Amino acid sequence: MIKKKKYLNSSQNNNIPTNNNNSNQMVFLPHPILIKILAYAHGGIFPSVTFKSCLMVCKNWKQNITPKSFSKLIFHQCSESKRAYLMRTFLLSQEFNETLSEIEVNSLTEIDGCLKILGSLTTPFFCKFTSTLYHPPLNRLTITGVELKDREIDLVTDLIRIYNITSLTLKGVQLNDTYLISICKSLKDQHYNTLRYLNLSHNQFSKKSLEMLFETLIETLNTNHQDNLLTNSRKYFYHHLNINSDQQNSEKEGDKRQSIQSNQTIVSNSTQSNKTVSPLVHQQLVDHQHVLQARKLLHKNKQKESLHTLDLSNNQKLNLECINLMKKVLVGLDSLNDINLSGISLCSEALASFIAFIKATPSIRSINLSNNGIYGKGVEGISQLLLDNKIESLDISENKISTEGIKSLFQAISTLNNSINNNKNSINNNNNLPSNKNIIAGSHLKHLYLRRTMLSFEESLILRNLIFQSQSLETLDFSSNQINKESISVLSEPLTFNRSITDLNLSFNILGPSGVEELSKIIKSNKTIQTLHLHCVSMKKEGVAHLVDALYHNHTISTLYISNNEIRNLGCLLFSKLFQKNQSLLYVDFSYNAIKDKGVNELLKSVNEYHQHLKYDLGGNQFKNKDSCKIM
Repeated sequence: MIKKKKYLNSSQNNNIPTNNNNSNQMVFLPHPILIKILAYAHGGIFPSVTFKSCLMVCKNWKQNITPKSFSKLIFHQCSESKRAYLMRTFLLSQEFNETLSEIEVNSLTEIDGCLKILGSLTTPFFCKFTSTLYHPPLNRLTITGVELKDREIDLVTDLIRIYNITSLTLKGVQLNDTYLISICKSLKDQHYNTLRYLNLSHNQFSKKSLEMLFETLIETLNTNHQDNLLTNSRKYFYHHLNINSDQQNSEKEGDKRQSIQSNQTIVSNSTQSNKTVSPLVHQQLVDHQHVLQARKLLHKNKQKESLHTLDLSNNQKLNLECINLMKKVLVGLDSLNDINLSGISLCSEALASFIAFIKATPSIRSINLSNNGIYGKGVEGISQLLLDNKIESLDISENKISTEGIKSLFQAISTLNNSINNNKNSINNNNNLPSNKNIIAGSHLKHLYLRRTMLSFEESLILRNLIFQSQSLETLDFSSNQINKESISVLSEPLTFNRSITDLNLSFNILGPSGVEELSKIIKSNKTIQTLHLHCVSMKKEGVAHLVDALYHNHTISTLYISNNEIRNLGCLLFSKLFQKNQSLLYVDFSYNAIKDKGVNELLKSVNEYHQHLKYDLGGNQFKNKDSCKIM
């Protein structure tokens, strides 16, 4: 224990002694390594249980180590007092905010809480060490479920002008045309694009402001390409500098930079020639070192970025004209990878226009069209994208795609695989490359989401062949459908021998104990599934016995969700015995399973003795020790 404590201390000179002969000599770790260890331990997020624990354990590091590992501050359903505490301790204090890169504001109970948070971020902070004003390195801003008014929008636009905002989320903030136009103007003021991720879902804007948004994104992107050396002046730096040097009297920033560079050259030359530096030059060197250190605290020059993700979901005012506008304008965004248009009620004509837009934008890899009233014929056009584009993720959940739509998906994947096999044979025989590069590349589809699409036994017959044909699928979501024991029996063989699927979601289906028994046969043989979702499948005590028996033979599943299945105390007893043999499970969700004290006590005893690394959730059960219901 003494040796361990030695390694957890920090030295001021950050040197590690190499002399091991003295047993009483302390061995220290450098500050940067300790900061990385803490950042890995708690993720840099506050409030969080892990960060609070690190603050309590590492009191002697509070000034030098722990604050440097802080990166994200969350205001979630905060009261006025809690919001004030978070602002005072983590936002306004230089001790923590030097490394603050992300702010998240969710559903505040205080009326003007968001206004106060945003207002504090627009005001520069004073650095006592360098006597300068600076801003934290903020680059991600998320506001969700908070109604933004005129003043809040003004502050958001100020933040966009001041910081390198690469990720902007304004979800459910009642953003209308006027507000969105204001945000577009602030983006234009940057002269070029800094955004990589933009989420404007659940708002109320229409074509008027959407057109300006698209034009702004294209214009700033073109500026990125035209001038790769374009830079903006630092705000709140040279105008507020307070150091004893002749630079205070300079009127232009170029003169200041030139003087700094010239003095640095003098110092470097003097060092190389081993000459004595005059007191005046030495004082200038110290001042310039302070300037350089102060620059590290300030936000950096604007970074040129390309928009990768665009989320416009659940905006009811987006209509056919908006989709046509997207088809016309957004083709110029050659780095756009992910687009989300779920919940906007696409008509057949709008869907056709969107498919044409995707075909003209080969960079897109992920598409979300869930909850759009798409029928089987609409899926035919979407399936064609699998042949023409390198789509990796496709979400068409909550649509009435029917058997016809499933057939279209299967035919597209089957066509690709048949073409791949034929081309491989031709390459082996003739050593010639096929002419169609898209076909030789193969099916890129990795994630397929078919949640709440009325899948039943008839569709399972087609899905069986789809899984057999697919060679790249990693995620399959069949949740909230009508899959039963017979459907699982049909899917049993392809899932058993599949070697690519790592995440399988069968939650909210009508499996019952007999369906879980069939699924257990798959689990015994499958060696690739790592995450299994079985929420609310009517498993009960009989089904959990089959599942646990299968897990004795499976050591690849690490995450298991079995909430709301009425497994009761017997299920806990079975899992407590399982943990004595199987330590591959890292997280299990036991919530809402009518578990009482006896089952919880046996489970906790087994975890503490055999599997201390396991995390679990026992929330929503019927036991007295409520401390155990937290995620451990």
